[in-house]
Amino acid sequence: MARKRLEEVTLIFQRERIRFEGSDTAILECKPENGEDGLPAIVSTIVKCECQPGEMVQSLSYRFYGTWSNHEKYGRQFHARTFVRTQPHGRLGVIRYLMQAPHVGQKTAIVLWDKFGGDAVRILREQPDVAAAAVDGSHFGQAKAEEAAAYLAGEQAQRGCSPPTAG
Repeated sequence: MARKRLEEVTLIFQRERIRFEGSDTAILECKPENGEDGLPAIVSTIVKCECQPGEMVQSLSYRFYGTWSNHEKYGRQFHARTFVRTQPHGRLGVIRYLMQAPHVGQKTAIVLWDKFGGDAVRILREQPDVAAAAVDGSHFGQAKAEEAAAYLAGEQAQRGCSPPTAG
């Protein structure tokens, strides 16, 4: 029997639809990034994968590696073997992504977006002093910006992970 070819898809997590009792297997509802795989962003994509409860963050983008199948009752599904979080590009995704870093709350993330737009993550990661100055508040100084930058650097390293090999 021929093995299915592993593929990569980048999707934005919307919600967990089903969690199978007694396991880490979940059915996720995601949407493609604008134009991903030729689908309009409003079309939902179903992903079946192993993940911990609460591991997926709504509105964040993930790169999934796995295979497509057609379920007789539920239609086309992506069976992910693994996934990694990716850096988003839109306002909501960037703000939510920044908020994953330590010491970055919603207000700080919004200020960073307003000052730097799509470059907000890169600026905080590579120039924490510039990010701290842009926030211009005592609650997010140099030390906190550097800690957030270190977290984002670790996230960037994870995004560089290779997909699993068929096997």
